Amino acid sequence: MPSEEINKKIGHVTKYSDEEGTYRGNFSNIYPKGTPYYSIINTDPKDFIAIKTQEGIFVKAYNKGHYPNDELVKKTIWMYFLLGTSIIVLLIIIWIIKRRKG
Repeated sequence: MPSEEINKKIGHVTKYSDEEGTYRGNFSNIYPKGTPYYSIINTDPKDFIAIKTQEGIFVKAYNKGHYPNDELVKKTIWMYFLLGTSIIVLLIIIWIIKRRKG
């Protein structure tokens, strides 16, 4: 895309990963850490952003926003916490029942 359409720098890639679901925030599975991205004139950055490649070329990209993994991580942590707590409570109940019988 033409550099005349570029507005201002709004961020950069903070982490590169080609493994899905491993990072949150400003990571990329295409561009290396440090790759800057910019807003585009008369365009909401929530919809589209411009990425400046290592060759100095601006590429228009659809901004998908936050990676949905954020919510998945929170739900997974709670699931393991509840599962672990349930197992501990169950073991305590079994231990109490065995002590009463013995």
